[in-house]
Amino acid sequence: MNLRVLDGLRGLAALYVLMHHACGLLWGGSLADDPAPALLLRNIFSFGHQAVLLFFLISGFCIHYRQALSGAHSLDPRAFGWRRARRLYPPLLLALAVTALFDWIGMAVTPSFYSGASAYWSGPVSVGASHTPLTLVGNLIFQARLVVAEFGSNSPLWSLAFEFWFYLLYPLVLAGFGRFGSTRTLVAIVSVSSIASLAGRMVSWWALPVLTAWVIWAAGAVIAEAYVAQRRSGALQWVGLASVGGFVALAWLSPIGEQHERFGDLTWGALMALALAALLLAQRNRVSAVVERVCLVFRPLGEISYSLYVLHYPWLALLAALWLAGHEATPGGMELAVFGIVSSIGLGALGWFIAERRATAVPARGRVAIGQLSMMSRPPLSRLMKKRSPLWIRRAHHERGPLVLSLSKDFFISLLHAVAPGP
Repeated sequence: MNLRVLDGLRGLAALYVLMHHACGLLWGGSLADDPAPALLLRNIFSFGHQAVLLFFLISGFCIHYRQALSGAHSLDPRAFGWRRARRLYPPLLLALAVTALFDWIGMAVTPSFYSGASAYWSGPVSVGASHTPLTLVGNLIFQARLVVAEFGSNSPLWSLAFEFWFYLLYPLVLAGFGRFGSTRTLVAIVSVSSIASLAGRMVSWWALPVLTAWVIWAAGAVIAEAYVAQRRSGALQWVGLASVGGFVALAWLSPIGEQHERFGDLTWGALMALALAALLLAQRNRVSAVVERVCLVFRPLGEISYSLYVLHYPWLALLAALWLAGHEATPGGMELAVFGIVSSIGLGALGWFIAERRATAVPARGRVAIGQLSMMSRPPLSRLMKKRSPLWIRRAHHERGPLVLSLSKDFFISLLHAVAPGP
């Protein structure tokens, strides 16, 4: 399986999170006089948190893939930390500045919206307004939601805090792989995460959610280890099909309401790990070929997924605040949500162009393939422009122009080419 599918999966996850938030912030939740379609749509796009778990899984794979290729079981902390910092900080700094600006405008227009008043929104999302220096510093050191609140309305920043701790725990994972093997190490981490999950139901401590999700990130590293070792199995295709059935069952048994959180992160993460293992390690077949083709269609979104992820929420909140300044509630139709989704993709593309395009540049000797790095650690797009990047990115790079028109045009052209039957 071509590792470029990871970009596509990342793009799909980012798009799903965006749609999840847009439905919650910009949609009143009714379609004409029939509530059934609205309820169905709201349930379909109610699993934004689970989509973030997929980011963790892919991150674990891609971070360790580079290490697994070298065969080393030790890590240079300074070099590793520098690579992560230069990857994370430029888009994060831009996101914090944009959040401050958008929140300042929104609070001037509809201040009550940013106080967390639930009357304004009906989805599983929230809007906050913590802009204190302590909150800013806490977000800059990747402790959002763990030690401090997320900065302003930008609630998705919590996942960066989890990634930060996964990076700190990575040397333990690496040492375990070297001494005990990947399977035994994963079993040990499963035990730690299970204990943390049970303890989290009884006590409140910031480290417990991180330790619970740790196994998902570590499972990605285990899959990378198996991929590099070329461990393939035809039986995994049946595991993949079973995991898809498991996703459908979990979604069906988790409607919005009291039952929505009945299955924890460990259950969802286990199914995701099985599905990714089946996709990357199973013998190639027709199903995997179709999945690969679909994933590659969404690869452009995967390229900009980090910027899209950290920029979209304050923009959606601002749109909601502007709308509510002249209306009592968000619209019952999908027009505002659709506009929020499309404009957020444009904002994410612009953010990539400003903050990521040059910030990810590395010396030639440090280049790696596109599939080797995660959302938090991808190769510079400028290194891949000529042959491997999507048309809309290559055109924007050479013309130095805005990405919005290129994205809206060429992304959908690539979509049509991918789904159209060949000659």
